[in-house]
Amino acid sequence: MRIAIAKVIFCEPEILMLDEPTNHLDLPALIWLENYIGTLDITIIIVSHARDFLDAVCDEIMHFQAKKLTYYRGNFSQFQKTKADRDKNQAKQREGQLDKIKHIEVFIAKFRANAKRATMVQSRIKAIEKMDVADEVISDPECIFQFPDPDDCGVNVMRLDEAKIGYENGPAILTGVNVNVDL
Repeated sequence: MRIAIAKVIFCEPEILMLDEPTNHLDLPALIWLENYIGTLDITIIIVSHARDFLDAVCDEIMHFQAKKLTYYRGNFSQFQKTKADRDKNQAKQREGQLDKIKHIEVFIAKFRANAKRATMVQSRIKAIEKMDVADEVISDPECIFQFPDPDDCGVNVMRLDEAKIGYENGPAILTGVNVNVDL
């Protein structure tokens, strides 16, 4: 792991993507990595389950859920607290909105046949149609993945050297792209 991290750092990337970088690192190497990441002035994307590491190195969290990315400022602990507060407020808001709708529906059912209150009934029906009810709070599902043992695919999984990226029959969007994905 040390050698893999050293190789990536030596390349001086503009965007550094680290997937579980703390795996197989001893404490001195982990401390060095935390300190080194703190000195970098580039975009770093980290996927990790090491919460202490994320607390030490992250200042922004992107959470992907229900096909939406939500941005949070702060480290992982702050993200957890802010997300819990948002979820609690959203659930409370949704519950209040649904209670209000239920109350209006009771009024509509009670006075629907009353000719004197027909305009009030119609305005309340329109009010319900215009209401924007908050989304239900979604909890992250618990998933268990099982993968078969892969065949040996060598050291380099993918490599692009001075690649051009674009659409067929169109101008290049990016040129001089260098990407190296190792095991």
